[in-house]
Amino acid sequence: DTDAARDRYAECLEVRRGIEGDERLEAFLLHQLASCHHDAGALDDAIRCGEEGLALRREVLGEDDESTLSTMRQLGLHLQKAERFDESEELLLEAYDHVLRLYGEEHTNAVRMRIEIGLLYEAWGRPDEAEAWRGGE
Repeated sequence: DTDAARDRYAECLEVRRGIEGDERLEAFLLHQLASCHHDAGALDDAIRCGEEGLALRREVLGEDDESTLSTMRQLGLHLQKAERFDESEELLLEAYDHVLRLYGEEHTNAVRMRIEIGLLYEAWGRPDEAEAWRGGE
């Protein structure tokens, strides 16, 4: 159940914040909590947790870490659902550039991100760009 999971992650995050150290765990909890908020339709909370988690992952893990890229992608999807298309585009394209550089265009993450960027442009009412991304151009 999404509400129960969200409550548990929020509790864990609160406990974690009361203890010094292990920012990786805090970033993980923020990522998971953002996902629960997204699933529950609480987009402002999802975006807030996503932004906080992304800042922490960038600081602790660096830009090219797979977890950082996952949070960047996830936050882009939260922003898309909230119809904050400019911000979503910026994050998804940034994450895609990292994925391309690290893994190449045929990697599963790159293929998935091209599809997601195409869906962003479709939701944004930009069908030509959507088609180009879905085609992998």
